[in-house]
Amino acid sequence: MSRFLARWYGIARSALICHGDPGRRRRARALYSRFVPRGGLCFDIGAHLGDRTGHFLALGARVVALEPQPAPMRILRLLYGRNPNVALVEAAVGAEPGRAQLLAVPANPTVASLSPAWVAAVSRSAGFHGLAWEDGGEVEVTTWGEDDEVGVTVTDNGPGIPTEARELIFERFYRADPARGRDVGGSGLGLAICREVAKAHGGRVWVESEEGKGSAFSLALPRASDSG
Repeated sequence: MSRFLARWYGIARSALICHGDPGRRRRARALYSRFVPRGGLCFDIGAHLGDRTGHFLALGARVVALEPQPAPMRILRLLYGRNPNVALVEAAVGAEPGRAQLLAVPANPTVASLSPAWVAAVSRSAGFHGLAWEDGGEVEVTTWGEDDEVGVTVTDNGPGIPTEARELIFERFYRADPARGRDVGGSGLGLAICREVAKAHGGRVWVESEEGKGSAFSLALPRASDSG
């Protein structure tokens, strides 16, 4: 089987597993409902074929879905490209920003990593035995890091946020544009909850915006100390 056919066979197989099993969907949604608040903001890191994104949307959340592989991203754009509550980012998340080499399994596109050490470790386990890892190409890495923290920034090209509202939007139930809620839903709680969760983990959330050009929302968390 050619690499092209193997890749799309793997995508079809993964789609059947992720989207074609009602019992699996019910169990996953019940699990996520314990953590995902209506109006919240969820990051789907390694979104693959969008099953988690679909669950988050069904629970009333907004989603930033990151997927570095071009073929799964095509599926994500077909499923969610016109959804105003989903931001699709064709990039990976890693320890440093820039570009990195992706290792992938064409026959199973839900399995991919930027870490050769992780691939070497799991390849010795029964669950990953026999998988054929290949060079998945160079991908964009959006994560940024400083000496004491790491984070992710998501940008848009929307109308921007007025200066006087840039801190208020993190308050519960505040809306910079009250009319927007009637069009796309939500409760005005997502950013407030996001900031509270970040603070609980010693992190921070903030926005930079220019009216008429868009906004950039950033989440930063303390870098874990090396205990080894």
